[in-house]
Amino acid sequence: MRSGVRKIALLDGGERSADARADTDVLAYGIAVEELRRLPEQRPHLMTVILGNIVRLCVDALAQRQ
Repeated sequence: MRSGVRKIALLDGGERSADARADTDVLAYGIAVEELRRLPEQRPHLMTVILGNIVRLCVDALAQRQ
């Protein structure tokens, strides 16, 4: 499983490598890359939270590989 590994694609413009599927009804939100790139100026705290979550997911994925 490659969970977390391509989360960085959101930041570096790389290709997504996964899809999401839900077993139950969900409410999901999306954000365009252009909007994400404006976040540091418009909502710096939100960008910090997003980056922290991406880092945590990547660290967890790397830990599972070892």
